[in-house]
Amino acid sequence: MTGALVALLALALPLLPLLPAPGPHRAGVGPGAAAAAEPWKPPALVRTIGGTGRASLFPWGLAWNPVSQRWIVGDYFNYQVRTFDADWRSTGVLPQPSAASGDPESVLASVAVDPRTGETYVGKPKPDTLAHYAADGTRLPDVVVDPTSGSQTYTAWVTVDDEGYVWVLDSHLWNTDADPSRLIRLAPGGGAQVSSWDLSFPGQKPGQFYGIDVGSDGRVYLADAVNRRVQVLSPDGTLIRSIGTSGEADVPGALSGDLRSVVVDDEAGRLYVVDAVQDQVEVFDLEGRPLLQIGGHGTEPGRLVAPRQLAFGPEGDLWVSEYGNYRIQAFDPLTGVSRGVEPTPLPERPGGQLGQPRDVGVDPATGEVWVADSWNQRFCRYAADGTWTGCWGGRGNTPPYGVKYPRGIAVDAARDRVWVSNNAGGTIFVYDDEAGFLFQVGEEGNRRNNEPGMLEKPFGMAFGSGYAYVADPGSTYENSSAQVKVLDADTGAQVATIARNARTVAVDEATGLVYVADTGTNQQKIYVYGPTGGPALRSFGGRGTAAGKFTGLWGVTVSDGVVYATDEAQSRVQAFTTGGAFLGRWGSVGSGPLQLRNPAGITHDAAGLLYVADSSNDRVVVLDPGRARPAYLFSRPTLTLTSPATGSVTPGPVVVEGLAGDDRSLASVEVSVRDRATGLWWDPTTATWATAQTWGLAPWSGSPTSARWRWVFPGAETDHDYHLEARARDADGTVSAPVRSTEVSVREPDQVAPSTTVTPPGTTLLPGTVALSGDAGDDRGVAAVRWAVQHVRSGRWWTGSAWALDPTWSTATLAAPGATATGWSATWTPPAAEQYVVVARAVDTGGGEDPVGASAGFVVGLAEPDQTGAETRVTAPTAGQVLPPGDVVVTGRATDLSGVGWVDVALQDRATGLWWDAATGGWGAFTWNDGASTPAARFASPTTWSWTWPALAPGSYRMGARARDGGGRADATPAWVDVSVG
Repeated sequence: MTGALVALLALALPLLPLLPAPGPHRAGVGPGAAAAAEPWKPPALVRTIGGTGRASLFPWGLAWNPVSQRWIVGDYFNYQVRTFDADWRSTGVLPQPSAASGDPESVLASVAVDPRTGETYVGKPKPDTLAHYAADGTRLPDVVVDPTSGSQTYTAWVTVDDEGYVWVLDSHLWNTDADPSRLIRLAPGGGAQVSSWDLSFPGQKPGQFYGIDVGSDGRVYLADAVNRRVQVLSPDGTLIRSIGTSGEADVPGALSGDLRSVVVDDEAGRLYVVDAVQDQVEVFDLEGRPLLQIGGHGTEPGRLVAPRQLAFGPEGDLWVSEYGNYRIQAFDPLTGVSRGVEPTPLPERPGGQLGQPRDVGVDPATGEVWVADSWNQRFCRYAADGTWTGCWGGRGNTPPYGVKYPRGIAVDAARDRVWVSNNAGGTIFVYDDEAGFLFQVGEEGNRRNNEPGMLEKPFGMAFGSGYAYVADPGSTYENSSAQVKVLDADTGAQVATIARNARTVAVDEATGLVYVADTGTNQQKIYVYGPTGGPALRSFGGRGTAAGKFTGLWGVTVSDGVVYATDEAQSRVQAFTTGGAFLGRWGSVGSGPLQLRNPAGITHDAAGLLYVADSSNDRVVVLDPGRARPAYLFSRPTLTLTSPATGSVTPGPVVVEGLAGDDRSLASVEVSVRDRATGLWWDPTTATWATAQTWGLAPWSGSPTSARWRWVFPGAETDHDYHLEARARDADGTVSAPVRSTEVSVREPDQVAPSTTVTPPGTTLLPGTVALSGDAGDDRGVAAVRWAVQHVRSGRWWTGSAWALDPTWSTATLAAPGATATGWSATWTPPAAEQYVVVARAVDTGGGEDPVGASAGFVVGLAEPDQTGAETRVTAPTAGQVLPPGDVVVTGRATDLSGVGWVDVALQDRATGLWWDAATGGWGAFTWNDGASTPAARFASPTTWSWTWPALAPGSYRMGARARDGGGRADATPAWVDVSVG
């Protein structure tokens, strides 16, 4: 075996799936049944749907650091602490703990800054600690909020008072009268606990507190989402007053719930409170009187979606982090008028790209694929060939499209409906097959799922026997427990429950049996039930890493007698008979063919193809279990990059697209981005820049052998220049070569159009090449000048070979491409002696075009005299005619082989012998009066002509006319006529 072949096999082998040990069972064979047929084999890859598309910023925490003069932003789902300067230019990320240090990955919540030292604290609710940084960004040891607590803590909200004391709220959904929320105060620098208080107030429900600030007088302001109040405490924890009332959005001072932040302005005597239910900021004075409402739901400036933390900036503006709009917005704190949104361009949530898809459903009639795009707060639809056809949703919990982490989606084929589980909202929204809202199941205000029809945390769903099965593992609230709800599929009314801790459920269409994937720590099993539950008929699986075992059981589907189940923790899919016998497994951690990252939901279509929500790869993987993976074949896929052109300038977004193909099966299209100034590469998994090159996955559509692809770069920043690369990978893992690349720059939108001038080529030119030229200018640079030539007589435009109704633009040569001022030049060869106009328009480096342009006319004459000569005659007045005094109109007819360009006229007063000169308005020596405007149809032949002699006095006159052709050559035999006036 040659060294080259050994190397190729070494590259190919890691991509092969894990093969099962030969076993006695085949699809659909139950325990004890006779074995037959061929051994089970892993499926073949068909295609992928979607691609890397999570937003580059999920802003949650927000604070201005007066010491470092930096904005600090907690990026919730990218797990980053980002910094920006006062003008919102990115200045990097603060160091994050590595998994090796024992600090697990965590979402990042509120941000607080010590105004004296610039130390920064970031709430990390999952590990119940605060990230801690020095003013220069150095990572300091984490602050453990309460190391002695034996109960669950949740340290999302933190603030620092003027003396440096760190105040932390320990509060979340599970707090009750018996286990109330707590307020904890730590010594400056995140030191030892100084004091703590249980947050229980007479006559009020157990609160959930999601906002805190401390005034200059030591009073503590707490945003209480349950009681819909701001609780004001004295420095010793005594309740002084409650601010706000429970009510709707249009009532001043009314708070609707989900209060997320509070900030006090001592100097102005104002209190600002985030009401995330209504997407508003309520403003009070410090005595609790309502003053103003800021925002309201919407994406336009001045509106808010899912506002989180409030902070005052260095210029006194009130800034609001908008988790649902992926931006941060400034307001005038006195009037509530928006002063702009940042950063620019705004982070992308591109259509067709996905962010942590958690479930997938397929319409068996149309093949359309529906995806629960959880982190992007929406659900999306694709055609069977991967073409994106729409997304619906945004952060919220109000029909029709307000969703909170949709983590389940299923198609009810019998009723042409799509069910979407609003996981963090405790509801399900039901739509028709065009995403038209129909009805809702559950209520966000009642998350106690032990009550009929109520849901806490719905995940995956399935349909069969006239029922909808909903996995609801919620057990956070009182009167809630992990269960599968059995609902009437027509109405959503509850029929029964199955007591299992599941995220997904499946129905075997052949038998009506229900398969429940119990994800409990001590379970990790698939249980089988009858259509309305009852005792479990059997179970299989179990906890472990061996074949047939799970450590992160999530999705389940039953197709053609085979049960397929995903293991999110081990990034693999396992197959069983419906009786529970293990058949095999495939998958490993990665983004290559048959590789997965945290697979979740799984389903199948009418043809038996499998669809896996490959969550951390931001895609859906489609597989064919009826077709084994073919033998390895070395042939490279192909890829072309059609846009953007190298040197393009855009205000954003940066869109990269092209074509890809393979002789057998395309697996993925991958795109990579490098910042040309820093040399760093974009890492789409963390939305950060790194030294190692990383690739994002681009959506592609069409057939697996010939596809279109398109990817929107979500991390573009204004005034940055980028190098982009793209490559294709086929089902064997072979990569296209060479890698295609382009360069693009991002700039602020150009408000100034370029300008253009055209230098006249001359008056009358001989046949041959005509030199065209002029100048162009733009405040950012001239990228091109486009020009076209029009035939004056017909009004048509030259295409290069003929005349057409619409202009055909050619590109001129620039003396200084990209300069703010440059000359331009081009040449053109006229097809005939005629009159023409050249039109030119400059284009700037941002693609903006001169809306007016410039033009200049010119005439091309004949190289030799016209052999046939022009012919002119006067048709009126006639010879010897007596005319009345006043204006005299002379008309006639002229012809010429190349077209009549002029008809010149002459007038003699026969009594004096003098000739009229129209240019001077007097009588004198003989002259022909120029007749450029005389012909009715210039450069036509034949054409009529006319001339008006003004106010002729009584007398005898001689009138003459001569025609000239397109080259200016005159008729040698002019026409004359004698007339009298009076």
